Amino acid sequence: MKTRTLLELLTLGSNLYLMSQDKELMEKLANMVKEGKQKLDDFMHSENADEYDETTLLQKLAEKAKDVEQQFEKRLEDAAIKIYQKLHIAHVNDIEALQKDIATLREELAQLKNPQGK
Repeated sequence: MKTRTLLELLTLGSNLYLMSQDKELMEKLANMVKEGKQKLDDFMHSENADEYDETTLLQKLAEKAKDVEQQFEKRLEDAAIKIYQKLHIAHVNDIEALQKDIATLREELAQLKNPQGK
Protein backbone atom coordinates (compact mmCIF):
# COMPACT_ATOMS: atom_id res chain seq x y z
CA MET A 1 0.00 0.00 0.00
CA LYS A 2 1.34 3.41 -0.88
CA THR A 3 2.36 5.72 1.93
CA ARG A 4 0.01 8.43 0.76
CA THR A 5 -2.97 6.08 0.72
CA LEU A 6 -2.05 4.74 4.13
CA LEU A 7 -1.71 8.28 5.46
CA GLU A 8 -5.09 9.26 3.98
CA LEU A 9 -6.76 6.22 5.56
CA LEU A 10 -5.12 6.98 8.88
CA THR A 11 -6.25 10.61 8.73
CA LEU A 12 -9.77 9.61 7.75
CA GLY A 13 -9.92 7.05 10.54
CA SER A 14 -8.71 9.53 13.14
CA ASN A 15 -11.17 12.17 11.90
CA LEU A 16 -14.07 9.73 12.08
CA TYR A 17 -13.01 8.67 15.55
CA LEU A 18 -12.79 12.27 16.77
CA MET A 19 -16.19 13.07 15.24
CA SER A 20 -17.71 9.98 16.86
CA GLN A 21 -16.45 11.24 20.22
CA ASP A 22 -18.26 14.55 19.69
CA LYS A 23 -21.44 13.82 21.67
CA GLU A 24 -23.18 17.00 20.49
CA LEU A 25 -22.71 16.05 16.82
CA MET A 26 -23.90 12.48 17.43
CA GLU A 27 -27.00 13.74 19.26
CA LYS A 28 -27.79 16.13 16.40
CA LEU A 29 -27.43 13.32 13.86
CA ALA A 30 -29.67 11.03 15.93
CA ASN A 31 -32.29 13.80 16.21
CA MET A 32 -32.12 14.45 12.46
CA VAL A 33 -32.70 10.76 11.77
CA LYS A 34 -35.68 10.65 14.14
CA GLU A 35 -37.18 13.80 12.64
CA GLY A 36 -36.69 12.47 9.11
CA LYS A 37 -38.37 9.19 9.92
CA GLN A 38 -41.25 10.99 11.59
CA LYS A 39 -41.73 13.40 8.67
CA LEU A 40 -41.68 10.57 6.14
CA ASP A 41 -44.12 8.55 8.21
CA ASP A 42 -46.42 11.58 8.56
CA PHE A 43 -46.26 12.24 4.83
CA MET A 44 -46.97 8.64 3.88
CA HIS A 45 -50.10 8.62 6.08
CA SER A 46 -51.34 12.06 5.06
CA GLU A 47 -53.97 12.91 2.46
CA ASN A 48 -51.31 14.47 0.20
CA ALA A 49 -49.62 11.11 -0.26
CA ASP A 50 -52.49 9.95 -2.46
CA GLU A 51 -51.89 12.84 -4.89
CA TYR A 52 -48.36 11.71 -5.75
CA ASP A 53 -47.55 8.76 -7.89
CA GLU A 54 -44.45 6.69 -7.21
CA THR A 55 -42.17 8.44 -9.71
CA THR A 56 -43.00 11.91 -8.39
CA LEU A 57 -42.44 10.73 -4.84
CA LEU A 58 -39.12 9.12 -5.77
CA GLN A 59 -38.00 12.27 -7.58
CA LYS A 60 -38.83 14.42 -4.58
CA LEU A 61 -37.07 11.97 -2.28
CA ALA A 62 -34.01 11.99 -4.55
CA GLU A 63 -33.92 15.80 -4.54
CA LYS A 64 -34.29 15.87 -0.78
CA ALA A 65 -31.54 13.27 -0.43
CA LYS A 66 -29.19 15.48 -2.48
CA ASP A 67 -30.02 18.47 -0.27
CA VAL A 68 -29.42 16.44 2.87
CA GLU A 69 -26.15 15.11 1.44
CA GLN A 70 -24.92 18.66 0.76
CA GLN A 71 -25.90 19.77 4.27
CA PHE A 72 -24.19 16.72 5.75
CA GLU A 73 -21.01 17.38 3.74
CA LYS A 74 -21.00 20.99 4.95
CA ARG A 75 -21.40 19.89 8.57
CA LEU A 76 -18.67 17.30 8.19
CA GLU A 77 -16.41 19.93 6.66
CA ASP A 78 -17.09 22.29 9.58
CA ALA A 79 -16.38 19.49 12.07
CA ALA A 80 -13.16 18.58 10.26
CA ILE A 81 -12.05 22.22 10.31
CA LYS A 82 -12.65 22.39 14.07
CA ILE A 83 -10.72 19.16 14.60
CA TYR A 84 -7.78 20.37 12.54
CA GLN A 85 -7.77 23.66 14.44
CA LYS A 86 -7.59 21.73 17.70
CA LEU A 87 -4.78 19.56 16.34
CA HIS A 88 -2.95 22.62 15.04
CA ILE A 89 -2.96 24.17 18.50
CA ALA A 90 -1.47 21.00 19.95
CA HIS A 91 1.24 20.98 17.30
CA VAL A 92 2.06 24.65 17.86
CA ASN A 93 2.48 23.99 21.59
CA ASP A 94 4.80 21.06 20.86
CA ILE A 95 6.88 23.18 18.50
CA GLU A 96 7.20 25.95 21.09
CA ALA A 97 8.33 23.43 23.72
CA LEU A 98 10.91 22.01 21.32
CA GLN A 99 12.20 25.49 20.52
CA LYS A 100 12.67 26.18 24.23
CA ASP A 101 14.53 22.88 24.61
CA ILE A 102 16.79 23.76 21.69
CA ALA A 103 17.53 27.17 23.18
CA THR A 104 18.39 25.57 26.54
CA LEU A 105 20.65 23.01 24.87
CA ARG A 106 22.43 25.74 22.90
CA GLU A 107 23.09 27.66 26.11
CA GLU A 108 24.44 24.53 27.80
CA LEU A 109 26.65 23.80 24.78
CA ALA A 110 27.98 27.35 24.82
CA GLN A 111 28.77 27.01 28.53
CA LEU A 112 30.60 23.73 27.90
CA LYS A 113 32.71 25.37 25.18
CA ASN A 114 33.45 28.36 27.43
CA PRO A 115 33.40 26.97 30.96
CA GLN A 116 34.55 30.21 32.61
CA GLY A 117 33.09 32.68 30.18
CA LYS A 118 36.44 33.21 28.34
